[in-house]
Amino acid sequence: MILPRVPSVATALAALAVAAGAVLAAAPSDAELAARIAQRFAGAKGLGHESLRVSVRDGVASIGGVVSDLSRSWRAREVAGGIRGIVEVVDRTTVRNAGRPDAEILAEVQAALRDGKQTAGLEVSASIEGGTVTLSGRITDGRRRFDARDAAARVPGVVAVVDRISTPPSEDERIRQWAAAQLDGSAGEGVDGSFDLAVADGVVTLRGTAPTVRDRERAERTVLGINGVKGLVNEVTVVP
Repeated sequence: MILPRVPSVATALAALAVAAGAVLAAAPSDAELAARIAQRFAGAKGLGHESLRVSVRDGVASIGGVVSDLSRSWRAREVAGGIRGIVEVVDRTTVRNAGRPDAEILAEVQAALRDGKQTAGLEVSASIEGGTVTLSGRITDGRRRFDARDAAARVPGVVAVVDRISTPPSEDERIRQWAAAQLDGSAGEGVDGSFDLAVADGVVTLRGTAPTVRDRERAERTVLGINGVKGLVNEVTVVP
């Protein structure tokens, strides 16, 4: 019987070094990442005509420029965060109509909530100070909070949205189990990554790793859409 030759330790280490070098060589540079983001901005719906700038340093993307409304800023963050190799996104954009009178902005936010296809009938109210809109009220489906957020963010002059919307209470363990099922895909689409959850008095602490910033934020959004969740601490690390 002829036994297969076992590679020496030196040979094995050399092979590992070659493999590691190939991985490092394949990793995009900051300049390449910035170029990819700019290209995605140009082709993304709602962003092609926005005056956006992007730079990347050590995998951290900084987005600047002027946007038509807050929702475009959120969209830019989502697009940049979807690029593999970006480990954080810093939003330095400015809303074009910042400085509009609060009363005008609030009237438009209230109309958007009242008349919007996705928000009509929601028991959500709004207040405003310095362009920052605070949403409050109680809804029966936690996922609908995002419809209210988006409606407010599309109003010109809104610079930030604070979500104080509540949902029906639920036991901590029930929240944890449902969140885990939503994240791992056993009860929903799932989110790429490996996550750990702890829940105390309705506040969820989310830990683990995700391959992109967008996946980390998808995990956060998934958890916040669960009834009974009062808050979230996101400690997920992005590992491309």
